[in-house]
Amino acid sequence: MAFIRGEVTGRKLPELSALDLERHVSVPEAAAIKGVSPWTFKRYYAHLIRKVSPRRETVKLRDLLQENPA
Repeated sequence: MAFIRGEVTGRKLPELSALDLERHVSVPEAAAIKGVSPWTFKRYYAHLIRKVSPRRETVKLRDLLQENPA
């Protein structure tokens, strides 16, 4: 498996296809990727959250990974 951005983050990240980047993840999943709690994610990254239905909130993976670290 190829890896990208290892020199920037110090972590090995799997290479994602364009289709993977368009995927929507739940807020708890997005919070886990950023390493914060879901409540903290909702507070500091509210601009990334999309309301898909009255009860479902998602975050586009591309937007999440392009966001600068807090």
